[in-house]
Amino acid sequence: YSLSKLGASVGIFDADIYGPSLPTMVTPDSDVVEFVGRQIKTLERDGVQLMSFGYVNEGSAVMRGPMITQLLDQFLSLTYWGPLD
Repeated sequence: YSLSKLGASVGIFDADIYGPSLPTMVTPDSDVVEFVGRQIKTLERDGVQLMSFGYVNEGSAVMRGPMITQLLDQFLSLTYWGPLD
C-alpha cells in the first residue's frame, strides 16, 4: 500500500491454495468477481489490485503436486491485472 500511495500501480497475488490469507487481511472495495473476456478481473482496495484463490473459491482446496502447479499457472495467466509497475 505504501508504493500505491507513492503513485505506483501495485497488485498483490496470494498463491496459498491450502489456506488463502489475503481475504482475511484485506476486504476489497467490492467482492463481486468479474470477467474481462476470458480473464478474471482483479478485485481492488484503495487502488491496489488483489487476487487470491480465497476470493474466487470459498474455503481451501484439497490438491497435491501437479494439480496445484497447473492451477497456479492458470490463475496467473487468466487474471487480468491491467498495467502494473
